[in-house]
Amino acid sequence: MKKLLTALVVLGICTGIVWAWSDSFTVTVTPLGERGVIIDSSTYDFGNMGTGESAISTDSIPVKSTGTVSPLEYTIQGQNATTWVLGPDGKVTPDTNDEIVLQALFQDTATAPAAGDFGAADTVTTAVQDVGDAAGEFEGTADMDDLGLLVTKHLYLRLSTPPTTSTESTQTFMIIINAEAAD
Repeated sequence: MKKLLTALVVLGICTGIVWAWSDSFTVTVTPLGERGVIIDSSTYDFGNMGTGESAISTDSIPVKSTGTVSPLEYTIQGQNATTWVLGPDGKVTPDTNDEIVLQALFQDTATAPAAGDFGAADTVTTAVQDVGDAAGEFEGTADMDDLGLLVTKHLYLRLSTPPTTSTESTQTFMIIINAEAAD
């Protein structure tokens, strides 16, 4: 019996079998989910504006976080669609023919910000820009960092028209807001 036990131990050591009173293994899973945004408006019309004028949207544009994964944050980007073009980041007053400055601020309530509330960090450009974060870009009264699901914020726009223009036709721009993982 002793020889059999010794043979089994030698066989176990030689074949790499190791006995233990307990052992463990890891279970992994990758959750599938989505982050989203619902903009409760397809168009905002500033109406007729002359050159060298500025106006703030009178109605809020409700923006709601949605999906199955939170927290989330937004990015914002503008797209030129007609003759007038969006001015560069940091600009608050257009100074070139056919260039506009479009600024955006998110508010907690449907209360329009004052003209002085819009700053250089709130200028929408054709580049993808983070909303919120450390510099507070595009944040009026709303904290736009680490949003939960089904949270509605109110977007307001300030449009400043060019000092001169080469067109009298209606000008359109697109604003794209994307939801992404919080930093």
